Amino acid sequence: MIAPPAAPAPPVPWTAPTPPPKRKLTWLWILIGVLLLIAALVVVAVVLFLRTLSGPIDATNEVLAQIKAGNYADARRLSCSADRELYDEAKYTRLFTDIVSDKGAVESYDVNFSNVDGNRAEVRYDIEFSRDGHERYEAVAVREQGDWRACLFARPRG
Repeated sequence: MIAPPAAPAPPVPWTAPTPPPKRKLTWLWILIGVLLLIAALVVVAVVLFLRTLSGPIDATNEVLAQIKAGNYADARRLSCSADRELYDEAKYTRLFTDIVSDKGAVESYDVNFSNVDGNRAEVRYDIEFSRDGHERYEAVAVREQGDWRACLFARPRG
C-alpha cells in the first residue's frame, strides 16, 4: 500500500533581512573638528601677521596725513616720543613750514614698505611735492606702550 502523501511543511514566516552593521563615523567628526581648528588657527595667524606689518605703515600714514593737511601740532602728537623730544611744537611746525615753502605743498604720499623687527620697523615712503616733485624718504616706527608710532627724524633703537 502506498503511504498517503505527507502534508506540506508549514511555510516559514517571513522575517526582514538583518540590516548591515552601522558604520561608526566618529573618525569623520574628529577629522572635521581638527580641520576646523587648524583653519581657525591659520586665520588668527594671518590676521596677527598682517596687523604686525600694517601697524608701522598705519602709524606713518597718520603722521603724513596731518602733515599734508598742515596740522603740524597733531603730526607731532602722533609721532614717536624720540621725535617729540627732539623737536618741541614750535620747531616741529617751523621744520615743516620751511619744507613746504621750499618744496611746495604735499600733494600726495605713499607709505610703501615696512620691515618689522620686534618693536622697531624700517619704513619707506614717497612724497609728491607741488614744486619739487617726487622724493623718497626712510624712517623708523617703534612700538610705544603697545601702539606703533612713526619717527620721521629720530632713529631710536627698539
